[in-house]
Amino acid sequence: MAEALKNWSEIIKNTLEGIAVLGAALWTIYRFGIFRERYAKIEFNLDCRYIGMVNGSHVIELIAILENKGMARQYIKKWTFDLLLFKEGENIDESEKSINFQVKFSDKKISARSWVPTTWYTIFLDANTKQTYTYITAIPEKTKFISLYSKFLYPDTKDFHAAQKTFELKALITPTPSAPTKVLSDV
Repeated sequence: MAEALKNWSEIIKNTLEGIAVLGAALWTIYRFGIFRERYAKIEFNLDCRYIGMVNGSHVIELIAILENKGMARQYIKKWTFDLLLFKEGENIDESEKSINFQVKFSDKKISARSWVPTTWYTIFLDANTKQTYTYITAIPEKTKFISLYSKFLYPDTKDFHAAQKTFELKALITPTPSAPTKVLSDV
């Protein structure tokens, strides 16, 4: 009787261990296969703020916002930006195939400039954190539009993340007031 009880307890123990291993395997497939937890979940946004006028130049603040919405620290490298200007009176040119026939900004004020000093260590974003980086520069008085393009690389891969946003200088100088909220009533 004791031997039969021992055999049954071994069978139950082995069955439970098998179920636990299978459960762990299914959880891993779900988290890293279906839920894609191993991939970066970085939200990347750009903005621009007008500071003021100095000696015939507009001083602006370029803003990059990175938010890691994932569950693991993410490292980035070669994080650069280009600042392109479109001046008042300039003709529209949509003939450039390399930029997918978008409006060509002929004045490249800044090209492949780093958001952070190159002497800094590797940039990283911890899980569920948001970081804002700024860069202050001056642009000519006759600027009509500003286009900010930025990208960074993920280490040890060829994958990159990019963002682009275009601003009208006049709108930055005198922002439009937001529309009043309309309140609905039951009457």
